[in-house]
Amino acid sequence: MDKFSRREFIYLSASSFLLFPHRAYAIDAEQNQPKIDYPNTILVLKKAFKSEMTAHKHYLGYVEKALTEKFPNIAYMFHAFSISEKVHADNYKRIINKLGSKTDSIMQLIDVRDTKSNLITSTKNELKKIKTIYPNFLHKLEIEECEEAIINCMYSWKSHRQHEEKVKEMGSSPESVGEYD
Repeated sequence: MDKFSRREFIYLSASSFLLFPHRAYAIDAEQNQPKIDYPNTILVLKKAFKSEMTAHKHYLGYVEKALTEKFPNIAYMFHAFSISEKVHADNYKRIINKLGSKTDSIMQLIDVRDTKSNLITSTKNELKKIKTIYPNFLHKLEIEECEEAIINCMYSWKSHRQHEEKVKEMGSSPESVGEYD
């Protein structure tokens, strides 16, 4: 085996952090123990929080529109989805706070149209979460291995997938929106 020069060793040591994912440690002042820092996890959780809060607010608007258009069962479904999205957002907020960060307030315009359009929009958004957004979140969360964040994200994804068939069914035939009431 060849020997490394001191210079080569220093270069290799200094660049190793670029090659391998790692955790950063700090001392928890209260308990005088190492505290793991999860900067990328916090970023992902903040995106997930924003996504879920935005969906929650949209669904609340969809509820009102469905009720004014005399579709109480669709309004009920939108209300149930709204509550589910809020639970996910609250879980993400709790973890973000636990990791020592804060959530930003969500200032987003809510686009509410007629109930048929709202069904199409919600279907598109929910399927995007199921197929793309949550798998990407999980992939990014696995790098820093924050178990609580991964588990909560997995549960959120599973919750969305439980509604997948109903969402597809309703989104594929919005012209028959009255059949659902």
